[in-house]
Amino acid sequence: MTAGTSDQIKNRTVVVAEGSGVLVPAMTTNYAYVLTVSHNIRVNRADPSVLRNAEDIEVQMLDGTPLAVLAVFGSITEDAALLLVSGVNVGPIAYATKNVQFDDRAWFYGYPGNRRDGVVPEIRAFRCTISDIDRSGFCIETSSFANYREVVGVSGGGVYKHIDGEWLLVGIEYSMEGRENESHNWLKCVNMSAFEEIIARNTYRDIALAHLFPPFLLDFQNLLEQTFPLDAFECQDTRQALRTTLQQLGRAKLTPGCPSPHSLMQKFGDRLLVHGSPRFRLTDRKLWLSWLELFIVSLLVDEVDEFDDAYVEGLRKRRLLLYSGSTEEWTRFLEDIAHSNLDGLDVDGLVMICNNRDGPPSKTRSKIRVDRLVTDISRPANPQLDIDAPRKPATARTVVHLDGLHADCITRREEDYVSEGEFNPATAINQLTEAYRAAIAQ
Repeated sequence: MTAGTSDQIKNRTVVVAEGSGVLVPAMTTNYAYVLTVSHNIRVNRADPSVLRNAEDIEVQMLDGTPLAVLAVFGSITEDAALLLVSGVNVGPIAYATKNVQFDDRAWFYGYPGNRRDGVVPEIRAFRCTISDIDRSGFCIETSSFANYREVVGVSGGGVYKHIDGEWLLVGIEYSMEGRENESHNWLKCVNMSAFEEIIARNTYRDIALAHLFPPFLLDFQNLLEQTFPLDAFECQDTRQALRTTLQQLGRAKLTPGCPSPHSLMQKFGDRLLVHGSPRFRLTDRKLWLSWLELFIVSLLVDEVDEFDDAYVEGLRKRRLLLYSGSTEEWTRFLEDIAHSNLDGLDVDGLVMICNNRDGPPSKTRSKIRVDRLVTDISRPANPQLDIDAPRKPATARTVVHLDGLHADCITRREEDYVSEGEFNPATAINQLTEAYRAAIAQ
């Protein structure tokens, strides 16, 4: 685990009363969530039916900053609880409900009882291994011995597994194996599905609880200012002028009736992903930034005024965007692209690729036909993909990387967008339209 990743996990690991918890985003701007266990916040530890009032629960972050609890919800079947907290901006988190297998390696974070003597409790990370799995959860075995005083206080801490280059939250620890005078390197954990069930069953102020997703999925407007970074530009004034022009175009088209990232995620699901990509990649920020950039470019090229569901359906027939969370050169997973679900794309349509890599790729488009990349069309599909998706060989189609297209049409033509030291937005729009049309038509 890198230092950066460790810091991110530590910063979202919080103290909940005498236990621990995990701070995660909710798909709303009104609150975030803390995932914990119900016995941390019971009025009587032995009675799971009565939880403390929100104002009586103390939650604090790694640096001691307190969080205000707005509401409390408990599971009716598991030792799990959900706290609504305000006054904090929480970054996205990858989580999964079914990505746990026997003997998997994992990490577990919490605040042990023997590290609570100071003003601010100290966090600890435990290396562990998945040692048992059942319907509602799993057990972890710590890689080093842990006595009772070390383990007390970590209940409610998060368990993380490394998948596809991402640290995935897969469960919350809730109980020790054994008695107080026995060793305690076996711990019980509840699945993330317990928290999804709490969210599905409850409301806050008569409104359904928000999904356990980052708030940017609510509206493409939340992503607009991060589009078209154009980091390779030499002249920063030209860079900013072009970014502003493209973003203003998007802002003008993104009316309240436009589809949201979440609605598209619900509608298309795994069909948005390159074959073999885990489902949690659907909440990657880069995926939805790429969708927004494709919309803006397509609105230019197609000369349309309205971005709605009908336009999205038509667009996917001509330019099908597929995402991979890989940070490698996209040409390394061309065969997975060929095995992806291309249903609905016209024979002369473009397969548009984006992946979780900063900057443009070395190659913008593949010179190999997609159908010639399929070396074994009979291999079984990834079980995480849509089981209803037909498995058949891809037909010949052009494959283009979206970031490479931006580099060809904007970054490598930087000097074309300034005439005699001046930038004209209307002229730039025409130049951008012509550049993308020519590049797409190749």
